[in-house]
Amino acid sequence: ILSDKIYVVELNSRITTPYIALRKLIDINLGKAIIAAVNGKIPRGWSINGVAEFKKGKNSMKIS
Repeated sequence: ILSDKIYVVELNSRITTPYIALRKLIDINLGKAIIAAVNGKIPRGWSINGVAEFKKGKNSMKIS
C-alpha cells in the first residue's frame, strides 16, 4: 500500500453481463477484440462512449 487512498478493482472473469453493456458503448467489435487479445494482438485506438446502467426488473435485468 503506497498511500492512504482506497481503490476498488472488480475482477470478473465472467464476461456475460459486462459484455452486453460494453458492446453498446465501445466503438469496435468487442467480440473480435477479445479474440484478438487472446491471440496476443491487443486492439488499439478504441474508446468507450457513454454510460451503462443496470437495474433489476421484476423478472429481468434492464440495461440502459
